[in-house]
Amino acid sequence: MPDEGTSVVIVPFDALKKDLIERARDLGIDVMEFRPAHNTARECLPRAARMVAPTQYQWIASTPGLLGLIFIDEAHTAITDSEYRAKLEQLKSMCRFECPVIMLTATLPVEFERWFRQQMLGQKALIIRDRTTRKNCRYEVEQVKPGAGAVEARVTELVREIGEGMMSGDKGVVYCRSKGQCNALAEELGCAAHHSGMSKEARDEARETWAAGGKHRWIVATTGLGTGIDVGGITGIIHAELPGQGEGRGE
Repeated sequence: MPDEGTSVVIVPFDALKKDLIERARDLGIDVMEFRPAHNTARECLPRAARMVAPTQYQWIASTPGLLGLIFIDEAHTAITDSEYRAKLEQLKSMCRFECPVIMLTATLPVEFERWFRQQMLGQKALIIRDRTTRKNCRYEVEQVKPGAGAVEARVTELVREIGEGMMSGDKGVVYCRSKGQCNALAEELGCAAHHSGMSKEARDEARETWAAGGKHRWIVATTGLGTGIDVGGITGIIHAELPGQGEGRGE
């Protein structure tokens, strides 16, 4: 898009940002991650597509034609995650720029649409929906009898049962609602954990080793692992207890 200005892609998760950058470069797209500590907005914007932070470009409103398109990936997080990630509320400021803003999400429930429009200042925005169900996916809810460790014990059994039917290259994820449960199940299964209590380096190593087909097919994680990350070969997903939000199950 040499004559259409710079496209800005805003992503809410480091792992997703890294995945998008790698995919863009594989496709030959000129892409650069914007990091305030290493470069300035004025250095980044004159180039092509960018992965950027949402708060660094107030000055560009006075530079007509500099911006082409603004994409906000996983846009539902602006309302579902804003209570503990205050910066997500600043995404609504993207409407100040005189260019199209495209918000992408596969997990915004219909009942959240009015809330989303209000929060993102998009009362007149066009919403395009498609089916998010897949014919090759089967969903099953199992009620476990109450008891200390009952859920974890059943999860361990299911990992073994599902694993027996996996083919070469297949993978699985166990999602937990707490970091403590995540660590305990990972230790029980002998696989890696992935949650916000780990360092970024440790999370990256765990995720990349698992995605590359490391020594264990399974990884135990909180729901942040699944947001926007495209890893091939996942044929089994287990939620240890129901996720806190409906869109979490959709991810």
